[in-house]
Amino acid sequence: MENRTFVDQRRSQVRDFVKAHREQLARQGAIVSSYRWRDGRKVGPYHRLAYREGSRQRSLYLGTDMELVTEIRGTLQALQQPKQQQRAVRRYKAAIRSALAECQEGLRRELAVRGLRLQGYEVRGWRSPGRS
Repeated sequence: MENRTFVDQRRSQVRDFVKAHREQLARQGAIVSSYRWRDGRKVGPYHRLAYREGSRQRSLYLGTDMELVTEIRGTLQALQQPKQQQRAVRRYKAAIRSALAECQEGLRRELAVRGLRLQGYEVRGWRSPGRS
């Protein structure tokens, strides 16, 4: 059982840290859970906030307080949501472009069988009746 005074101090320190590093944590950072072995039995989970400073990975120990972990996880999620939405939109756009390219290639093949070609979004190669 953790000391409540210590846990409350940690909670305050973690909140201050998140506020101070708001912009950095909006781009990256995650809560990592781990277990340890003590006297032949598995104990935990112990949680930490992992993030990067430049090329170095850093972490801030959160402990076993699930209320704190839930609060910080929610804060991180709210901070990172705009970036995640941008990434999702980019993935959707890429998938749409890929599907369009596949459809255009299929249309080109079908037109080639009939002696026609696709130029931009126009079908070319039609002959007018009576002209050779």
